[in-house]
Amino acid sequence: MRYAIDPNCTPLANDEKIEKWLKAFVGPSVTGAAVMVIGIRGNEGSIYRVITTTAPGEFQACVRFLQDELGLVDEFDGQSTPEPGCDAIFRKP
Repeated sequence: MRYAIDPNCTPLANDEKIEKWLKAFVGPSVTGAAVMVIGIRGNEGSIYRVITTTAPGEFQACVRFLQDELGLVDEFDGQSTPEPGCDAIFRKP
């Protein structure tokens, strides 16, 4: 799993929890798996953090963390065709 933050955007107030979880996550290393991208919107509405997963388990674990632990909502929930560039975008409700 890789992740990056846009220094020109303001992160969520609880972004330190996201950073800590990402650094502590240890998932299976899968080569040749589909890459899936998760965006996280900051308070002003722009995507400030991008998480790139390379295994289905990484993606699912990240989604569960963002929803269950932080209460963020997926803007694409229920859509069959997400926005180009991201497979999921999370924001505060």
